[in-house]
Amino acid sequence: MSYKVNERVLCFHGPLLYEAKVIDTEKKEDSSTYLIHYRGWKNSWDEWVGPDRILKWNEENLKTQKELKSAALAARQKSTAAKKAATSASKVEASGQTSKPAGKRSRESSATTMEGDSRETPQRTKTQKSASPLPHVIKNEAVSEGAVDAAVKGVEEESVDEEPPLPKHKIRVPDVLKLWLVDDWEHITKHLQLISLPRKPTVRAAIAAFRESKISYLTNEIDLDVFEQAMAGLVIYFNKCLGNMLLYRFERQQYMEIRRDYPGVEMCDIYGAEHLIRLFVSLPELIDHTNMDSQSIDCLLGYIEEFLQYLVLHKEEYFINKYQDASPNYRSLIGV
Repeated sequence: MSYKVNERVLCFHGPLLYEAKVIDTEKKEDSSTYLIHYRGWKNSWDEWVGPDRILKWNEENLKTQKELKSAALAARQKSTAAKKAATSASKVEASGQTSKPAGKRSRESSATTMEGDSRETPQRTKTQKSASPLPHVIKNEAVSEGAVDAAVKGVEEESVDEEPPLPKHKIRVPDVLKLWLVDDWEHITKHLQLISLPRKPTVRAAIAAFRESKISYLTNEIDLDVFEQAMAGLVIYFNKCLGNMLLYRFERQQYMEIRRDYPGVEMCDIYGAEHLIRLFVSLPELIDHTNMDSQSIDCLLGYIEEFLQYLVLHKEEYFINKYQDASPNYRSLIGV
């Protein structure tokens, strides 16, 4: 798909589509890049982008723009409401207590995702002191949908910064999976192929299998709690991030069709490990938007890296060996 100078288009900037105009083009080998000006934005926001960031200006793509905007607005309203509720709860708690246990810190609303909350019962605190140095238990509310929404929103807001900060934390992705991510990108963006959906095994099944393989080795109560919440958090993160952060442009039509054909079904029960490993590229940035203490983060990252090693060991089971060519009808809907 090619675009002309002065052509009116839609362009992805972060997870949203914006009205833009092509102001220059440049041919590079067998592909082109385009200098884009976003309507209503200063010229300092002009940028060179590839064709995978651009959509034709037509009714179908305008509808997609509205759907993405509505989803982002709903997520923002939900996280704002959660933040207000958490702030009110904190005020009530502060007014009802005159002293706090040693080591307790305030909670910064539902912007926390997998927060290390030290507000334990006396029995749990005693257990933790007698155990080996372990992170605080990750609370259920710390991996709630509202909390993850807030973290995703924080990343989206930073995505328009001229110089977004580098993530403070890193996930060591095995080289095998790094190569898979590169091949995956080429299949979808270069060869215009898709992963057949629904996938078997699903994301939920992969996480559940890893959980079963490890849980028998966790004899400490705190270890077990942290691990369970980490696994639950991965499911929530995937469901929340898939439509906003994990899809290539060529896959968005497929995503909308899946949402239409499987109403009420969570995406972790439709998609597989191929899309899940994309999450771990963005997860460090999302973790930066949490209030977890360093011990909890280290423990969480450790479990994630173990999970990635598990996927490598079972790659024949969890990753496809063949992509499917997109149908002519699908490609026409995308405009390629």
